[in-house]
Amino acid sequence: MGKPRANRWLIAATFLVAIICGGFYFFATQLNGAIPSPKDVEEIKVTELPLGDHLQIAHRQGSTLFVSAKNSWENLTADEKQTNLQNLRNFPTKVKVSTVIVINSEGKPLGDISSEGINLGENLTD
Repeated sequence: MGKPRANRWLIAATFLVAIICGGFYFFATQLNGAIPSPKDVEEIKVTELPLGDHLQIAHRQGSTLFVSAKNSWENLTADEKQTNLQNLRNFPTKVKVSTVIVINSEGKPLGDISSEGINLGENLTD
């Protein structure tokens, strides 16, 4: 008579595991639907950008272009950096870019351009 009780416990445990897994699946699908994907984010190929050989990663979020530069960026002259920031701001994207922010791989700001003007790395605070 020990077998029928063991079978009941096994069936109850299986049923409980099925309910828990179903709950996880249900809540995961609800959660994924509740978190909006950033539709105004655009990944940009750096090889297509002006002076792209000095850049590592670029993406646009809203009207801001975020660029991570290689160490070679710092070897550019101030005029080259300013011209490149202007060219990056005018680069055609899905949404017109009004601000460009350039950082290095450690996150240190190297330059930016916005409606307020152009700032180069030496003008920015750490």
